[in-house]
Amino acid sequence: MKKRIVNLLTLLRIICSVLFGYLVLFFPDQTKGQFLVLLIIFASDIMDGRLARKWNVTSRGGAVFDVTADMFFVTVSFAALIFRGIIPLWIMGVAAGKFIEFGITSSILGGAADNRLPQLTLVFDTFGKLSAILLMSLPLPALIIHQYIPSAAGNIPLIGYMCLITLMAGVSSFYRMGKLRKQSELSSRTGGKVLFKQNPQ
Repeated sequence: MKKRIVNLLTLLRIICSVLFGYLVLFFPDQTKGQFLVLLIIFASDIMDGRLARKWNVTSRGGAVFDVTADMFFVTVSFAALIFRGIIPLWIMGVAAGKFIEFGITSSILGGAADNRLPQLTLVFDTFGKLSAILLMSLPLPALIIHQYIPSAAGNIPLIGYMCLITLMAGVSSFYRMGKLRKQSELSSRTGGKVLFKQNPQ
């Protein structure tokens, strides 16, 4: 039952992601509704992981479901905001590139950590977590700036925010590639295991 509640919270984030995209595209003036849906999405993202740990119902599948819901939200919300001209297309490329790199490096590093072949295991790092938080949060400042600073002046902090996302994602990817290289060298010499922490939901 507890595991089902956690999964329902994660599922709620997916449903609300579709609702948010719908509101942004077809009801652009309903900013209060958009902010409310974002609040629900952010709350579900915080609560599902915390409850899973508190109730001791964490699992690899739950962690994958949680990250998938995050990726879905970022994809849907960014697509809607890009279509409206609120954020630029290139930030979607940054998000997609980071998600793909995260999946590939997690699979390799996770398999190495368990001394198995590459598999679907999530391996996190600090800079990656920061970039994920910034990516997830981007729709909020983007909407606020678009609503209350609809001028060139509003583009400056928004571009700065997106550049920070790009920087954090780049540092994370560079760090993880370094771990891959070191792990490859260790495996060829001693068969050592990677020291990344795997954090299930």
